[in-house]
Amino acid sequence: MDKTFLEKRIRERAEEQFEKDYEHILNQIVHHPIFGKLKIKQEDKDIPIANFGCNYGYFNGDQESNSRNKHTNFDQVKEKVIEEYIKEETDRILERIGQLDYLYR
Repeated sequence: MDKTFLEKRIRERAEEQFEKDYEHILNQIVHHPIFGKLKIKQEDKDIPIANFGCNYGYFNGDQESNSRNKHTNFDQVKEKVIEEYIKEETDRILERIGQLDYLYR
C-alpha cells in the first residue's frame, strides 16, 4: 500500500525534528565543559564522544557514514525516536481535526 502525501510529510517532519534535536545535543556535548573533554579509548586512540568533524568522534554531524557508528546503537535509536515523533505528530493532527468536529454537527 502506498503512503499518502500526509503520511510522507509526517515522516519527513519527524526526520527533520530528529536531525534538529540530534544537532542540538551534539552541540551541547561538544561545548560542554566536561563532556566536551571526555574521550573513549579504542585501539590506543583517544576518540572524543562527539565532534562536528566528519567521521571523527563516536557521534558527529555525519553519523550515517561515521565508521564508528558500528560501535553504537544510533540507527536503532534514530528509527525508534522517529517513530515516536511520527506518533506525536499524528496525535496532534488528529486532536486538531477533532477540535473542528463541532463545525459539522
